[in-house]
Amino acid sequence: MSSRTSAATEQNREKMSKQVNLVFPLISKIFERSMTDSEFRQLVLSDPDRAIKAIGGEALPTHVKLAFYDNSGEAKTIPYVLPDPLPVAELSDADLEHVAGGLSSDSSIDNVNTGCCLTV
Repeated sequence: MSSRTSAATEQNREKMSKQVNLVFPLISKIFERSMTDSEFRQLVLSDPDRAIKAIGGEALPTHVKLAFYDNSGEAKTIPYVLPDPLPVAELSDADLEHVAGGLSSDSSIDNVNTGCCLTV
């Protein structure tokens, strides 16, 4: 993994951590109230932003969206959220040559890397 990809991964982790810290207290309040208040439960399902305001929470940043699913029936939904894709780092000319089966990076050896075997 390149240092650029590593930095992007770390940046995504920090961003996710901030988002979790922002919404976790709201989620707890929403869960608690939605178990006993059927009208609020419907509001949560139809308009999470209004539900947040109804419990006294501040509006979420525009890049953070909450989605809720009613899991009270017989069939259960287990949602998963995919992580953000990592940015694709551009390969240097040397990396491209190595991947394409160019010469070995050790200039003291006269080997050609063909990608599947070593030819001397």
